[in-house]
Amino acid sequence: MHKYWYTILLSFSLFIAAAAAMIGGVLMKPEAGKTVKQDFAASAAVRDPAFPVSAALSSTLPETLRPSDSLKALPLPAPPESSPLPAPPESPPSPSEPSKTSGNAPGEPGSDGWKKELGAVSPDLTDVLFIGDSRTVGLSEYGDLGNADVFADSGMSVFNLLDSKPKKGAGSDKTLNQLLEEKNYKAVFLMLGINELGYGNQNILKQYRTVVSYIKEKQPEAALILEANLLVTKTKSDRSPIYNNENINALNQGIKQIAAEENCPYIDVNVIFDDESGNLNETYTTDGSHVLGKYYALWTEWIFD
Repeated sequence: MHKYWYTILLSFSLFIAAAAAMIGGVLMKPEAGKTVKQDFAASAAVRDPAFPVSAALSSTLPETLRPSDSLKALPLPAPPESSPLPAPPESPPSPSEPSKTSGNAPGEPGSDGWKKELGAVSPDLTDVLFIGDSRTVGLSEYGDLGNADVFADSGMSVFNLLDSKPKKGAGSDKTLNQLLEEKNYKAVFLMLGINELGYGNQNILKQYRTVVSYIKEKQPEAALILEANLLVTKTKSDRSPIYNNENINALNQGIKQIAAEENCPYIDVNVIFDDESGNLNETYTTDGSHVLGKYYALWTEWIFD
Protein backbone atom coordinates (compact mmCIF):
# COMPACT_ATOMS: atom_id res chain seq x y z
CA MET A 1 0.00 0.00 0.00
CA HIS A 2 2.79 2.41 0.84
CA LYS A 3 4.62 1.51 -2.39
CA TYR A 4 1.49 2.38 -4.34
CA TRP A 5 1.31 5.94 -2.84
CA TYR A 6 5.00 6.50 -3.49
CA THR A 7 4.48 5.67 -7.14
CA ILE A 8 1.57 8.11 -7.37
CA LEU A 9 3.52 10.96 -5.70
CA LEU A 10 6.52 10.42 -7.96
CA SER A 11 4.39 10.53 -11.09
CA PHE A 12 2.65 13.71 -9.93
CA SER A 13 5.98 15.41 -9.17
CA LEU A 14 7.33 14.56 -12.61
CA PHE A 15 4.17 15.94 -14.17
CA ILE A 16 4.46 19.18 -12.26
CA ALA A 17 8.13 19.57 -13.24
CA ALA A 18 7.36 18.97 -16.91
CA ALA A 19 4.55 21.51 -16.85
CA ALA A 20 6.78 24.13 -15.24
CA ALA A 21 9.48 23.56 -17.84
CA MET A 22 7.01 24.05 -20.66
CA ILE A 23 5.63 27.27 -19.20
CA GLY A 24 9.15 28.67 -18.63
CA GLY A 25 10.16 27.88 -22.20
CA VAL A 26 7.22 29.80 -23.57
CA LEU A 27 7.97 32.86 -21.42
CA MET A 28 11.67 32.87 -22.22
CA LYS A 29 11.33 32.14 -25.93
CA PRO A 30 12.49 35.14 -28.09
CA GLU A 31 10.39 36.48 -30.91
CA ALA A 32 11.03 35.01 -34.29
CA GLY A 33 14.17 36.39 -35.90
CA LYS A 34 15.49 37.85 -32.73
CA THR A 35 18.26 36.72 -30.46
CA VAL A 36 18.69 37.30 -26.79
CA LYS A 37 21.49 39.68 -27.60
CA GLN A 38 19.14 41.69 -29.81
CA ASP A 39 16.48 41.78 -27.12
CA PHE A 40 19.10 43.06 -24.65
CA ALA A 41 20.17 45.74 -27.08
CA ALA A 42 16.61 46.88 -27.56
CA SER A 43 15.94 47.03 -23.87
CA ALA A 44 19.21 48.89 -23.34
CA ALA A 45 18.19 51.44 -25.98
CA VAL A 46 15.00 52.03 -24.12
CA ARG A 47 16.81 52.43 -20.85
CA ASP A 48 19.55 54.71 -22.20
CA PRO A 49 19.19 56.58 -25.54
CA ALA A 50 22.93 57.10 -25.53
CA PHE A 51 23.61 53.34 -25.62
CA PRO A 52 25.33 52.55 -29.01
CA VAL A 53 23.11 50.56 -31.32
CA SER A 54 24.66 49.03 -34.40
CA ALA A 55 23.00 49.31 -37.78
CA ALA A 56 22.30 45.60 -37.79
CA LEU A 57 20.54 45.76 -34.48
CA SER A 58 18.81 49.01 -35.32
CA SER A 59 17.03 47.47 -38.26
CA THR A 60 15.41 44.96 -35.97
CA LEU A 61 14.15 47.48 -33.50
CA PRO A 62 10.62 48.80 -33.64
CA GLU A 63 10.23 52.16 -35.35
CA THR A 64 9.83 53.98 -32.06
CA LEU A 65 13.18 52.63 -30.84
CA ARG A 66 15.22 53.20 -34.02
CA PRO A 67 17.53 56.24 -34.03
CA SER A 68 16.06 58.96 -36.24
CA ASP A 69 18.31 60.21 -39.05
CA SER A 70 17.14 63.75 -38.40
CA LEU A 71 18.08 63.42 -34.77
CA LYS A 72 21.45 61.93 -35.64
CA ALA A 73 22.16 64.83 -38.00
CA LEU A 74 21.04 67.45 -35.57
CA PRO A 75 24.16 69.33 -34.38
CA LEU A 76 24.70 69.83 -30.74
CA PRO A 77 23.75 73.38 -29.73
CA ALA A 78 26.77 75.61 -29.43
CA PRO A 79 27.51 76.67 -25.90
CA PRO A 80 26.22 80.15 -25.24
CA GLU A 81 28.83 82.79 -25.89
CA SER A 82 30.13 84.25 -22.76
CA SER A 83 29.30 87.90 -22.59
CA PRO A 84 32.57 89.77 -22.72
CA LEU A 85 33.47 91.36 -19.47
CA PRO A 86 33.01 95.10 -19.67
CA ALA A 87 36.24 96.93 -20.04
CA PRO A 88 37.29 98.54 -16.78
CA PRO A 89 36.39 102.21 -16.78
CA GLU A 90 39.26 104.44 -17.62
CA SER A 91 40.65 106.13 -14.61
CA PRO A 92 39.56 109.75 -14.78
CA PRO A 93 42.45 112.07 -15.35
CA SER A 94 43.64 113.45 -12.17
CA PRO A 95 42.45 116.91 -12.16
CA SER A 96 45.14 119.55 -11.46
CA GLU A 97 45.04 120.55 -7.82
CA PRO A 98 42.89 123.65 -7.47
CA SER A 99 44.06 126.65 -5.60
CA LYS A 100 42.80 126.54 -2.03
CA THR A 101 41.94 130.20 -2.20
CA SER A 102 39.91 132.39 -4.47
CA GLY A 103 42.91 133.33 -6.56
CA ASN A 104 44.89 131.46 -9.17
CA ALA A 105 48.27 129.83 -9.18
CA PRO A 106 50.85 131.12 -11.64
CA GLY A 107 50.02 130.25 -15.20
CA GLU A 108 46.27 129.86 -14.62
CA PRO A 109 43.69 132.20 -16.13
CA GLY A 110 44.10 135.64 -14.62
CA SER A 111 47.89 135.44 -14.43
CA ASP A 112 48.71 134.78 -18.08
CA GLY A 113 51.77 136.62 -19.27
CA TRP A 114 53.11 137.08 -15.75
CA LYS A 115 56.44 135.28 -16.24
CA LYS A 116 56.72 136.63 -19.77
CA GLU A 117 56.35 140.17 -18.51
CA LEU A 118 58.99 139.61 -15.83
CA GLY A 119 61.41 138.24 -18.39
CA ALA A 120 62.05 141.81 -19.54
CA VAL A 121 63.12 143.14 -16.15
CA SER A 122 66.77 143.60 -15.26
CA PRO A 123 68.48 140.89 -13.15
CA ASP A 124 68.96 143.25 -10.19
CA LEU A 125 65.27 144.34 -10.37
CA THR A 126 66.21 148.01 -10.78
CA ASP A 127 63.21 148.57 -13.02
CA VAL A 128 60.67 146.95 -10.71
CA LEU A 129 58.35 148.77 -8.27
CA PHE A 130 56.43 147.20 -5.35
CA ILE A 131 53.42 149.06 -3.93
CA GLY A 132 51.65 147.79 -0.83
CA ASP A 133 50.98 147.65 2.90
CA SER A 134 52.82 145.96 5.78
CA ARG A 135 53.16 142.67 3.90
CA THR A 136 55.07 144.46 1.15
CA VAL A 137 57.16 146.14 3.84
CA GLY A 138 58.06 142.68 5.15
CA LEU A 139 58.87 141.51 1.63
CA SER A 140 61.26 144.43 1.17
CA GLU A 141 62.98 143.86 4.50
CA TYR A 142 63.34 140.07 4.41
CA GLY A 143 62.65 138.98 0.84
CA ASP A 144 65.79 140.27 -0.93
CA LEU A 145 64.19 142.36 -3.65
CA GLY A 146 67.54 143.47 -4.99
CA ASN A 147 67.44 147.04 -6.27
CA ALA A 148 63.69 147.11 -6.70
CA ASP A 149 61.88 150.23 -5.53
CA VAL A 150 59.35 149.86 -2.76
CA PHE A 151 56.48 152.24 -2.00
CA ALA A 152 54.88 150.71 1.07
CA ASP A 153 53.69 151.47 4.57
CA SER A 154 51.93 149.40 7.22
CA GLY A 155 48.80 151.56 7.09
CA MET A 156 48.63 152.07 3.33
CA SER A 157 45.35 151.56 1.49
CA VAL A 158 43.78 152.42 -1.84
CA PHE A 159 42.12 155.36 -0.12
CA ASN A 160 45.33 157.07 1.10
CA LEU A 161 47.80 155.75 -1.49
CA LEU A 162 48.00 158.90 -3.62
CA ASP A 163 48.61 161.12 -0.59
CA SER A 164 51.01 158.89 1.30
CA LYS A 165 54.71 159.57 1.84
CA PRO A 166 56.31 156.41 3.25
CA LYS A 167 59.17 156.84 5.67
CA LYS A 168 61.20 154.00 4.19
CA GLY A 169 62.17 152.77 0.77
CA ALA A 170 62.64 154.49 -2.56
CA GLY A 171 59.48 156.48 -2.03
CA SER A 172 60.40 157.86 1.35
CA ASP A 173 59.11 161.39 1.71
CA LYS A 174 57.77 161.22 -1.84
CA THR A 175 54.29 160.76 -3.20
CA LEU A 176 53.51 157.97 -5.60
CA ASN A 177 53.01 160.55 -8.32
CA GLN A 178 56.55 161.86 -7.84
CA LEU A 179 58.00 158.36 -7.92
CA LEU A 180 56.15 157.35 -11.08
CA GLU A 181 57.23 160.51 -12.90
CA GLU A 182 60.92 160.09 -12.04
CA LYS A 183 61.42 156.63 -13.47
CA ASN A 184 60.12 154.27 -16.11
CA TYR A 185 59.40 150.82 -14.75
CA LYS A 186 59.04 147.55 -16.58
CA ALA A 187 56.99 145.91 -13.84
CA VAL A 188 54.83 147.30 -11.02
CA PHE A 189 53.41 145.01 -8.30
CA LEU A 190 50.31 146.20 -6.45
CA MET A 191 49.10 144.54 -3.24
CA LEU A 192 46.48 146.48 -1.30
CA GLY A 193 43.09 145.79 0.27
CA ILE A 194 43.53 144.24 3.71
CA ASN A 195 43.53 147.57 5.57
CA GLU A 196 40.40 148.64 3.72
CA LEU A 197 38.18 145.80 4.98
CA GLY A 198 35.17 147.27 6.72
CA TYR A 199 34.53 149.94 4.09
CA GLY A 200 32.55 147.53 1.92
CA ASN A 201 33.90 145.73 -1.13
CA GLN A 202 31.98 147.91 -3.55
CA ASN A 203 33.71 151.05 -2.27
CA ILE A 204 37.08 149.34 -2.02
CA LEU A 205 36.99 147.95 -5.54
CA LYS A 206 35.80 151.21 -7.01
CA GLN A 207 38.82 153.01 -5.56
CA TYR A 208 41.09 150.09 -6.45
CA ARG A 209 40.07 150.43 -10.07
CA THR A 210 40.89 154.16 -9.90
CA VAL A 211 44.39 153.33 -8.62
CA VAL A 212 44.92 150.80 -11.41
CA SER A 213 43.92 153.33 -14.05
CA TYR A 214 46.17 155.92 -12.47
CA ILE A 215 49.26 153.69 -12.48
CA LYS A 216 48.63 152.52 -16.04
CA GLU A 217 48.35 156.12 -17.15
CA LYS A 218 51.62 157.07 -15.44
CA GLN A 219 53.49 153.93 -16.52
CA PRO A 220 51.95 152.82 -19.82
CA GLU A 221 54.92 150.61 -20.74
CA ALA A 222 55.07 148.81 -17.42
CA ALA A 223 53.43 145.49 -16.68
CA LEU A 224 51.02 146.14 -13.80
CA ILE A 225 50.70 142.94 -11.77
CA LEU A 226 47.82 142.75 -9.29
CA GLU A 227 48.36 140.62 -6.20
CA ALA A 228 45.79 138.83 -4.09
CA ASN A 229 45.78 139.78 -0.43
CA LEU A 230 47.34 137.35 2.01
CA LEU A 231 44.81 135.36 4.00
CA VAL A 232 44.85 135.04 7.80
CA THR A 233 44.89 131.95 9.98
CA LYS A 234 41.66 130.18 10.85
CA THR A 235 42.02 131.22 14.48
CA LYS A 236 42.25 134.89 13.54
CA SER A 237 39.56 134.59 10.88
CA ASP A 238 37.07 133.02 13.30
CA ARG A 239 37.57 135.81 15.83
CA SER A 240 36.78 138.77 13.57
CA PRO A 241 33.57 139.67 11.76
CA ILE A 242 35.61 141.93 9.42
CA TYR A 243 39.18 140.67 9.06
CA ASN A 244 38.27 137.14 8.12
CA ASN A 245 39.03 134.95 5.15
CA GLU A 246 35.50 135.07 3.79
CA ASN A 247 35.81 138.83 3.30
CA ILE A 248 39.40 138.62 2.05
CA ASN A 249 38.49 135.97 -0.52
CA ALA A 250 35.57 138.06 -1.73
CA LEU A 251 37.84 141.07 -2.11
CA ASN A 252 40.45 139.00 -3.94
CA GLN A 253 37.79 137.84 -6.37
CA GLY A 254 36.94 141.45 -7.11
CA ILE A 255 40.61 142.28 -7.71
CA LYS A 256 40.89 139.28 -9.98
CA GLN A 257 37.95 140.56 -11.99
CA ILE A 258 39.59 143.97 -12.35
CA ALA A 259 42.78 142.25 -13.54
CA ALA A 260 40.84 140.43 -16.23
CA GLU A 261 39.06 143.59 -17.37
CA GLU A 262 42.25 145.67 -17.38
CA ASN A 263 44.32 142.92 -19.00
CA CYS A 264 46.68 142.76 -16.02
CA PRO A 265 48.39 139.62 -14.69
CA TYR A 266 46.90 138.44 -11.38
CA ILE A 267 48.94 136.38 -8.90
CA ASP A 268 48.00 134.76 -5.61
CA VAL A 269 50.78 133.93 -3.17
CA ASN A 270 48.31 132.15 -0.90
CA VAL A 271 48.96 128.98 -2.90
CA ILE A 272 52.27 128.55 -1.09
CA PHE A 273 51.21 129.66 2.39
CA ASP A 274 47.73 128.16 2.78
CA ASP A 275 46.88 125.06 4.78
CA GLU A 276 44.55 122.37 3.41
CA SER A 277 41.48 124.33 4.49
CA GLY A 278 42.43 127.53 2.66
CA ASN A 279 43.68 129.51 5.65
CA LEU A 280 47.12 130.91 6.34
CA ASN A 281 49.09 128.00 7.73
CA GLU A 282 49.73 128.44 11.46
CA THR A 283 53.33 127.25 11.02
CA TYR A 284 54.21 130.25 8.85
CA THR A 285 53.09 132.97 11.26
CA THR A 286 52.95 134.10 14.85
CA ASP A 287 50.43 136.95 14.62
CA GLY A 288 48.03 135.17 12.24
CA SER A 289 48.32 137.87 9.55
CA HIS A 290 51.96 138.10 8.42
CA VAL A 291 54.41 135.36 7.53
CA LEU A 292 57.58 135.06 9.54
CA GLY A 293 60.63 136.89 8.21
CA LYS A 294 62.39 133.73 7.03
CA TYR A 295 59.50 132.90 4.69
CA TYR A 296 59.60 136.15 2.71
CA ALA A 297 62.57 134.76 0.77
CA LEU A 298 60.27 131.93 -0.34
CA TRP A 299 57.76 134.53 -1.48
CA THR A 300 60.38 136.35 -3.57
CA GLU A 301 61.59 133.10 -5.05
CA TRP A 302 58.02 132.15 -6.00
CA ILE A 303 57.62 135.47 -7.84
CA PHE A 304 60.82 135.51 -9.86
CA ASP A 305 61.88 131.90 -10.32
